[in-house]
Parts: sequence; C-alpha cells; structure tokens
Amino acid sequence: MMSRLNTPKGIFLDLLYLAETGSGFVKQTIPESIFIDYLKLSGRYEQLKQQVGKNFERITKDRFQKEYPPESWPRVDKKIETFSRKLNQFDYDNDVISNYHHYDDEYIKNAYQYYCDKTGHIYGKSISAKSISNRDSIKMVNMIEAIGGAILLRETLQEVQDHLEFNDIYSPIDELQKFDKVADACWKFFNDNESITQEEILFRIKFKSYFTNYAHLPTKEAKKKASEAAKQWFRDVKKSSGIEIPK
Repeated sequence: MMSRLNTPKGIFLDLLYLAETGSGFVKQTIPESIFIDYLKLSGRYEQLKQQVGKNFERITKDRFQKEYPPESWPRVDKKIETFSRKLNQFDYDNDVISNYHHYDDEYIKNAYQYYCDKTGHIYGKSISAKSISNRDSIKMVNMIEAIGGAILLRETLQEVQDHLEFNDIYSPIDELQKFDKVADACWKFFNDNESITQEEILFRIKFKSYFTNYAHLPTKEAKKKASEAAKQWFRDVKKSSGIEIPK
C-alpha cells in the first residue's frame, strides 16, 4: 500500500474513492463531469476526444442512422453505478491527514466539492485519507477512462446526429470555420451578407462554426453558450450601431 497524495491525479482519485466508500450523507451519483475533469487533469481528454471523433469523419446520414441508432448509445449511468460498486470492493489502509481544499486546481476543487456534498464533510476541515494498492489505483484509472470515453462517445454521437439533421455528410471540425469568439463569426456572416437573418446566423454558429474559446467545453454546452452569445450580439449591435438583424 502507498499514498498517492503527492500528485494532483492521486489527490483526485483519493477524493473520489473517499466519496464512494464513506458513510454517505446523501444518496448521490457521481456527476459525469467528474470523469471528464479527471481526463482533463491527466491530459487524456483531447487525445480521447480526437480518437472518438475520427470514427465519424465524413460519415453519411444513412450509414449513421443504420449503424448508430439511439438505443445503441452508451448507458453511462450503468457504468457509473458499476464503478461505484467496484470501488467498495477495494482493500485500503488508513493513511494521512490531508487538507485538499488548499489546492487551487479547479478539477481537484470539483472533486473535493463532490466529496463534501456526498459525505456531509465540512468544507475546509482536514480529511483522514485512505490508501489503496497500486493495482487497484490502476483499475480505478482504467474504469474512469472507460467511463470518460463513453461520455465523449455519446456527446459525439449527439453532435453528429444534430449535424446530420441538416446535412447528408458529417463534417469534422477541420471543415468548420474556426473563430476565437462568437462575435467575430457574427460580424463575418453579417459583412458577407447584410440581408442575413438571425435564424441563418444561429444555424451557422451551431453547425458551421468552431470556437476556440469554447474548445474545453462539452459539445452540447459549447453550442448552447455560442447560441446565447450570438443572441447577445444581436442585442448589442442594435443598441450600439443601430443594426437590427431580422429574425
């Protein structure tokens, strides 16, 4: 047995393990965002996301509907339930006292907050950590990556399905127009065609554009934020420049 408290990844694993094997203050399932947080913390997020996305480059609508019906999409909730049960089968030793809240990393903060919510631990108080074997640590990481991969696959399937509602072939990100900010895209679309409507701009924002400042977000959330930003741009240009984009 050995402690993993000397690395950010180790701290994250400890917090998740403690949350799932403690007495439990409330009945709460691990949020999917926690698994994505670990992928980002470990540097695996972008690699896994690209691997998943490559499977759908240039896929046709007919092939997608035939090979990936919604009922075949990953059941992430079942995987998370199994993960929690597996953690409770691990052996452990009581280890050291740690103050996780002293760490500034946003992903560790998220894991710490989940631990507090799940167990009723008072935020800021010291924690008596548990130490599991290296073998079980590896199992834990493998399960987290498998669940994270399933979440990314489901998000990608949703993205492809949305895209194919209006197109016959799925266009990967490389074929989308890239912008830093939504306002940049809105101005370009307007300058290219001053008769463009709000509906047309919103369509291009959601399905024809890629925004680097939203690259860290899940696809669904990024699209939502981009749409909200575009609607705010409509209001801003009307107020500041007198330009009213027709609906």
